[in-house]
Amino acid sequence: MAALTAAMCLTLLCGCGSRNFDAAAYVKGGLDVLYLGEVSDEYLKLVVDSREDCLAMYEENAVNEAENFGKMFYVDVNNEPEEALIQLYKDIFAKSKYEVGEAAEENGGYTVEVTVYPIDLFRTSYEALDMYDREFTQRFADGEFEGAAGSDIEKDYLQGMIDILRSGLDSLGYLDAVTVTLHLTDDGDGVYTINDDDYAELHRNIIAY
Repeated sequence: MAALTAAMCLTLLCGCGSRNFDAAAYVKGGLDVLYLGEVSDEYLKLVVDSREDCLAMYEENAVNEAENFGKMFYVDVNNEPEEALIQLYKDIFAKSKYEVGEAAEENGGYTVEVTVYPIDLFRTSYEALDMYDREFTQRFADGEFEGAAGSDIEKDYLQGMIDILRSGLDSLGYLDAVTVTLHLTDDGDGVYTINDDDYAELHRNIIAY
């Protein structure tokens, strides 16, 4: 779900085509916006969006992933994701590792290969998260949270997960590289967008769950 939503974000970053349109720089700049929160002047020359629009999409990408976290781990964060969780994802995204290859013209558009190195933080934290879940469940069964509001219990549980993941940030690694081909198409008016399915595949490989 988050991957598809994030894909929609990227299609809003429309590239302004011209004889000198640099498709590879457009892709690199778009990924830097969504994962690093970096908006270069060079990138702004290639898109129809403002710096503020780009930064809003970066924020939305982090919120989307926080909501996806809630779905995966059955934590109620979807109505109003905790700021601590959103910040955690910004910090994880800051570790994103990708390499953008040269662009090739194809059928009036372009293809750009991107090599992604999936972040292994969740893979290496799995045992700690699993143990934490078991211990928290036992604490609940033992009556430790008796009388506490459900929302407070959820927040306490979530914070423990965040602490575990944050403790692994500095030592995280990457899985084997995955290469994804992005197709850029012209809408007929010289504006290029990235294929949603292609970007969804790339996004799924930024973080290995």
